[in-house]
Amino acid sequence: AIVNVHGSNRDHSYNITSQDIGNIKPKSTFIDLQSCSTANAQTRKGVFVQNYLAGEYLFSGSALVVKASPVVHFEFVPPQQQPFIKAIAFGNSFGEAMRIDWQGAYILLGDPTLKFANKRVDAELEVSQKEIDLGTIVFEKDFSFKDGRSATDEKITNLTFKNIGKETIEFQPTINYVAQGFSNVAKTIKPNEETTLSYKSYGYQKILNEASYIPKNGQQYTEPLYILTNSKTKPIIQIDFKYTAKVI
Repeated sequence: AIVNVHGSNRDHSYNITSQDIGNIKPKSTFIDLQSCSTANAQTRKGVFVQNYLAGEYLFSGSALVVKASPVVHFEFVPPQQQPFIKAIAFGNSFGEAMRIDWQGAYILLGDPTLKFANKRVDAELEVSQKEIDLGTIVFEKDFSFKDGRSATDEKITNLTFKNIGKETIEFQPTINYVAQGFSNVAKTIKPNEETTLSYKSYGYQKILNEASYIPKNGQQYTEPLYILTNSKTKPIIQIDFKYTAKVI
C-alpha cells in the first residue's frame, strides 16, 4: 500500500491520527508512507513519541515492513517508476532494495530481510560497458543557483543490453545522479534481442554555495547504476560511472 498525503509524526491530512491507524489495523504486508515526518519518533524537544505514526502502521495491523521518512519532504513516485518496488517484485529483500534505490529521506521499519516469492527466468543480460569514465566534472559554487545544471558540456553515453538467455527477461535501471537516464521505466527483451539506453551527463554543474553536499576538489568518485532484472543467475548488474571533481 502507498500512502501519499501531508503528514507529521502523529497525524496525516484530513485528521487521520495515529489512534485512527491503530483502530483501522491496516492489512497490507508492506506500506510505503510518502508523507512527511511519519517515522520521527521524537518531538522537537527530544521527547519520545510513543504512538508515532509509522510505528502505528507497523505494529497495529498486518504490516511487516514500513518505508517512511523521519523528516519533512515531498515526493510522489508512481509504483511502476520506483526501482525500489521493482527490486522487491524481482525477488530482492526489502533491505537490498533500499540499498539499491536508497533515498536519503527514507528509512525502513520492520524486517529488512523479508522478500516476496518471485519466479525468476532462465535469461541473462549482457551489457556493452560496466565502467564509464566521465573525466572531470566542474562544480561551481554559486549563490544565484537556479536550475543547477548547464547543458553546455553535455555527454551522451549509450549502453546496449542483450538477452543471452532462453526466456524473455524484464529489467529496470535505477536512478543515477551523475548520469541521467532518458527512461527509467521497466523494459522486456526477448532471447537474442538487444536494446540501447542513453545516459546524459554534464561536465559543468552549478551547486549552492551552502549545499549540504559539495564534492571535494580533485577527489575521484564512483556513482553506481544498478540494473534490476528477474534473471536467475544475475538479478542485479552494477555499472559504474566514474569522474574526478573540480570545484571552483
